[in-house]
Amino acid sequence: RRQWLFAASFALIVVAGALLYSQLRPSLYEQFNSHPPLALTEKSSDGINLSRVEQAFNTGRYREALDGLNQYLDNHPKDLTAQLFKGIAALELKQYDIAIPVFESLRLGDTDLQDYGAWYLALTYLRQGDRKKCRELLEEIPEGSELRE
Repeated sequence: RRQWLFAASFALIVVAGALLYSQLRPSLYEQFNSHPPLALTEKSSDGINLSRVEQAFNTGRYREALDGLNQYLDNHPKDLTAQLFKGIAALELKQYDIAIPVFESLRLGDTDLQDYGAWYLALTYLRQGDRKKCRELLEEIPEGSELRE
């Protein structure tokens, strides 16, 4: 009887430890979710407080950052860097209907941000649980890209 109680206690400790470990381990998305800091202040602002938008993004206040980026992009729709950060803010807010078209446009465009478009589109699908689409997009990123490492 004593051995049975010891075995049951040991099994309970192992199961509890495994559950705790799985809860504390960051998700795959969280492991790869690292954004460069937003830097817009050197650009023309048209009355928009770009330093506030930067600070909001860089401190994780993505709703505020997205609102400011949308205002900025109303007057500067061709600013692809601002578009990228708009997509990232939308991704962090789980607004995939906004993020996906932004990243898709960057990925398919003839710009220096194609790899970033593919990377963040892959992260979007990873966050949604679609590992197959995520993998396909990651394989599109060229070998020499800094995002491939």
